[in-house]
Amino acid sequence: MEQKIDELIDLIKNTEQYQNFTASSSLLESPEVQALLKELQGKIARINELKKYGNYVDLSALEQELKNTRLLVSQNGIVQAYYRDYYALNELLDELTRIIFKDISPEIIHNNLNFRSK
Repeated sequence: MEQKIDELIDLIKNTEQYQNFTASSSLLESPEVQALLKELQGKIARINELKKYGNYVDLSALEQELKNTRLLVSQNGIVQAYYRDYYALNELLDELTRIIFKDISPEIIHNNLNFRSK
C-alpha cells in the first residue's frame, strides 16, 4: 500500500498542475512580490493596532490605503499566476480524492466542503 501511495505522489509531482504550482510558488520570493506583501502586512498590522483605540481613531484613510495595496497585490502578475496554478492543482487533488474515496464513502468532507461522488 505504501508503495502505491509513493507512486501516486510521484505521478502527481509529474503533472503539469504540480509543476506549474511549484514554479509560480518560487516566483513569490521575488523582491517585487515580497515588498508588496510586506507593505500589505504592515498596513494590516497598523490598522489592527489602531483598532484597540476604538472610536478614538479614524481609520478610513488607512483602510483606503489597505484597499489600494490589496488591489496592487491582486493585480500583480506573479500573484495571479500563483493563484491560478494553486487552484488548478487543488482541482486535480480534489478529483483524485473523489476517485480514491468513491467506493469507500459517498460523502467526503474536505476543507469544510461536502464532495459527493459523481
